[in-house]
Amino acid sequence: MMKIASAALAIASLGAATEQTTADGRKTRAVQLSSDEDLCIFENFDDSWCFAATPPMLKAGWEVKQTWTKTPSTDLPVLEYYQWQLQPYAQIQANLISNLFLQNVWVNVITADLDQFKVNMFISLIINENFEVCPGLGWETQRVLFKILWTMKMWNCSKTLVNDLADFSSTWTGYDAKYFEDCAQSNNVEVIFYEKEIKKANDGVEWYGTTNAKSVKYCTGLLGSTSAASLAGENDPAVLMAKMAYKTFFNWAAKTYPESFE
Repeated sequence: MMKIASAALAIASLGAATEQTTADGRKTRAVQLSSDEDLCIFENFDDSWCFAATPPMLKAGWEVKQTWTKTPSTDLPVLEYYQWQLQPYAQIQANLISNLFLQNVWVNVITADLDQFKVNMFISLIINENFEVCPGLGWETQRVLFKILWTMKMWNCSKTLVNDLADFSSTWTGYDAKYFEDCAQSNNVEVIFYEKEIKKANDGVEWYGTTNAKSVKYCTGLLGSTSAASLAGENDPAVLMAKMAYKTFFNWAAKTYPESFE
């Protein structure tokens, strides 16, 4: 009983199991086990019942993203803008595998799998070509998918009943005679016991402010004017000169250092 309780407490620190990667680059379940690296309830020369998990289960950090682009051409007038985002994130996956291996009898694998996903906050700051600052705060997440899968294998065995009518030592009476000469695992079928999309992906939920470079409500001019008011001075020579310098600088930066911009 104590051994089983200790096993339950130690699951989070298990050794690595073989992992697979989805089409969008996320880690998902792993079903091939190596008992010498995993946590085992029991293990002997032939049989074992072991658990494995895929690390890391939880990873946290932050990313800084920059964008130099334009507003959609369908929304006139088109504005060029620079966007800077700080994205604190957590990357989560939970993959637990139970493997019961009984030599020449049965192999049973149960996998509880929470596909790897990332959830992050974002602190956004946009400066458009009208010298308006548009702040924003929110969060976004990838799809959260949970599955329970079951795989079972039996054993295919054969026994030579008669090999030599004059000598039964190789099949029945001899020292090297075996109950079964050949045994191999059968095919397996993976059964999905349970599958649920816990959370759909979203591209951004805003708590405050905006990620729209033309927002009348949240975009404020550097001198305190609103988006609507700033249009009145758009033909001012000083404003036009500043716009030209703004565009020239960011066009140069985006071409010279494309790896820094999306």
